[in-house]
Amino acid sequence: PPSRAVQPEPEPEPETALVAAFGWRVLLSQFLTNEDAIKEQRKVKRHYKRDDVDVTFAAPWYKVEVGHFAISEEARAQELAELMKSKGYDALKVRSQVLIPETKR
Repeated sequence: PPSRAVQPEPEPEPETALVAAFGWRVLLSQFLTNEDAIKEQRKVKRHYKRDDVDVTFAAPWYKVEVGHFAISEEARAQELAELMKSKGYDALKVRSQVLIPETKR
């Protein structure tokens, strides 16, 4: 029988290392209970198909924040805040610790 050439498996793309830095996030909502914040986080992730939605805690508030924007991306953070305001959120661009690709530092 004729032999078939075996195609090698494609190499997985290398993951970009994320580093902590100061930058911008968009604060969507604040809740007094973690359960309410988690519900909102899941809703935003599902509805807007975003993976960068986190719940943070700063007493007494559980905050739902979206985005990880480097200092140089301040305009993009503001655009996201305005988009989320148009969707009914009291969105606010806030300075925060973010995780960004090492190349954007």
